[in-house]
Amino acid sequence: MYDVVIRNAQIVDGTGAPAYRGSIAVEGDIIQAVGDVSGIAQRTIDAGGRVVSPGFIDPHTHMDLFVKLYPTGLPVVNYGVTTIVIGDCGASVAPVPQDQASLDILVTYLRRVLDNYVDPDAFEWTTFGDYLGYLEGKVGINLAALMPHSPTRLVVMGEESMQRAATPTELRAMVDLVTEGWDVGAVGFSTSPLGGPLIHANTPSAFADLNEMVTLARSVVDKGGLYQANAAGTILNNESMLSAVTEQVGGTYVLNEWRHYTSDDPGVVADMQSAMEGLTARGRAAYGVVIPYQHVARCGAMDFLPLVGLDEWQALPQEPAAFAQALHDPDRRTRLATAAASHGPAQRWASCVIREAGNPADQRFKGRNVLDAAASTGRSALDFALDLLARNPDSARFVCWGHRANGDPGRLANMIQSPRSVIGTDAGAHTDAFLFYGAPAKLLGHWSREKELLTLEAAVHKLTGFPAQVLGINRGVLAEGRPADLVMFDPSTIGDGMNGELPPDVIDAHELERACEGIDLVVVNGKVAVESGTVTGDAVGRVRRWEL
Repeated sequence: MYDVVIRNAQIVDGTGAPAYRGSIAVEGDIIQAVGDVSGIAQRTIDAGGRVVSPGFIDPHTHMDLFVKLYPTGLPVVNYGVTTIVIGDCGASVAPVPQDQASLDILVTYLRRVLDNYVDPDAFEWTTFGDYLGYLEGKVGINLAALMPHSPTRLVVMGEESMQRAATPTELRAMVDLVTEGWDVGAVGFSTSPLGGPLIHANTPSAFADLNEMVTLARSVVDKGGLYQANAAGTILNNESMLSAVTEQVGGTYVLNEWRHYTSDDPGVVADMQSAMEGLTARGRAAYGVVIPYQHVARCGAMDFLPLVGLDEWQALPQEPAAFAQALHDPDRRTRLATAAASHGPAQRWASCVIREAGNPADQRFKGRNVLDAAASTGRSALDFALDLLARNPDSARFVCWGHRANGDPGRLANMIQSPRSVIGTDAGAHTDAFLFYGAPAKLLGHWSREKELLTLEAAVHKLTGFPAQVLGINRGVLAEGRPADLVMFDPSTIGDGMNGELPPDVIDAHELERACEGIDLVVVNGKVAVESGTVTGDAVGRVRRWEL
């Protein structure tokens, strides 16, 4: 007798092969039969012609502490994700330095990169092995962990990890820690080298020299692990550290995040793809993580995204009353108008929605984009926006699309289609601004069904078998003898459910538990994790490389 049989399914097996009708039988945590299944089961589920595919795999998250706060796997398991990678960008919560000064450095950095939910009192572990051991049997989702560079450096070098290169003795100690991480079940090594995003600039890994980067990478890559690094675009610079590392270390590279900006040279996407293809041809299998959104960000008055980056804007006072007063200065207005005219204002105003304004007279503008709201008042978009900000310096809140990255949907589509891209979410990070954890549903609903960018089979492969291959884990394929990670969904309705809106706080329980449109069932290791939008809470996940 089987534990579960799902009948009348449209099976999309994660390999890219055409869909077919059939049944799936599960016993324990393994798929026992696929296709024409006979026999009885303790539970039979009628798929009603809906798609059953392997569980989705997210190759880039920062849910390292989220999985303690929300061990069910929220907020991604409800979107069909059954396996996530943690420890990306060289940032994680293990190993933990034991002196207070080094711990303070780690927490400050993690709060900047992730958010203020990072609390050192939650660190109930010391070593990387302790951390994986703590998670074992406590989580409802599979975890593939990377050994992170910055905490490793802090444990070995303390405060001096933020000041200088490592000595040979210190480097040997770091190699020992990274090797130990591999031995206890890590899938690779992660870092943020010098030259990466500003948010990662003041972190221990940015003080490492080329020899340290190469030595630590080789300590894992030579054993079959992968190398993950931030600042994917720096490989286009032949003098960058990342470019130099890729030339000296073989193996698999997962580079975060492959993206573009509206102002970029239109050829930057093709250049990046060519660079990754060139690396792959030279024995360095390179992939770029793509978040399939025109970046959605929250902002307020003093970090107002349509104008952020302009020297004239950055010079404004940051105290609310002084800020408001400055916006009434005619000369400053003239200078802002001149600067904004070359800043792509039309696109930016139309893609910036007013979420909140404390002034009662401004409540009528809530939910409208700045361009539309300005037109209704007869004001220019810039003058309207500056007036609104001056009246609401403390309370103005906006949601903006495409202002930070991936502003051009055509270039974004090219990246998604590329054979060098893997689809990630960045879930658990930047919770004050970004919200991307619906990425799998975005790919299947918006990009596959609505835009017809990928076939259903190709989109599922992009979320399952392909990232499993990149990560080197036994997941992502629906076949006899494979792990029973499954998603049942309706391809005609699946979607991320955002509807152009962002919640005020990503750690709001309602937001975390939102059911994904079109997903009816999620199975992790043979156990139902999500059914009809409800998370069961069973701790059935696996957390070590050899279990995945």
